[in-house]
Amino acid sequence: MAYKKYENCQHCGTNSHYAKGLCHACYGYKSRTGRDRPSYLFRPQAECVNCGQGKVKNKKRGLCARCYAYWARHKKMRPPDAEPLTKKLPEILSLLQDNPPARVAEILGVDMSHLTHTVKRLTNKTPRQIYLESQV
Repeated sequence: MAYKKYENCQHCGTNSHYAKGLCHACYGYKSRTGRDRPSYLFRPQAECVNCGQGKVKNKKRGLCARCYAYWARHKKMRPPDAEPLTKKLPEILSLLQDNPPARVAEILGVDMSHLTHTVKRLTNKTPRQIYLESQV
């Protein structure tokens, strides 16, 4: 009987072969569980299913690191931002001269916590401190 040579895994299609036509990961999963390895474990996604950017960190959800961190904190998908708040800092600072922080968050269409976190990280001051300093 001739030995059958496989070049690719017969289940997931990767170009590595380990045993019985399967790659190491598929063979190990099948021997542990008795079932074929689920497709979400071997289909690499080049981009995040939520924002379309970044490499996928959480394969089960298909999210990049930023979207997964947002989901882990808030238990909801990260809203798409047309432009990161860090690039809007000059605009934010000028808006804070005339408007309270809640109004600035409303104008920009972001959560107040996101605005506070970004401004504090970049300026070491909260939006409220900036607003109150400009009112004196």
